[in-house]
Amino acid sequence: MASIDAVGLSPKLQNLSWVSVYGALCLPTFLFLYFVGWAIDGRSSGSPFK
Repeated sequence: MASIDAVGLSPKLQNLSWVSVYGALCLPTFLFLYFVGWAIDGRSSGSPFK
């Protein structure tokens, strides 16, 4: 929440429903972490692409 406040998104997110906020924050975070895990796994197996 501190990072959201730091970039100034808190007032904009207060007007949205929790479903919209969840989609706007959790989905990109999940996709980013999935990509990072994919990249680490590819690097450990010797190839960035499987």
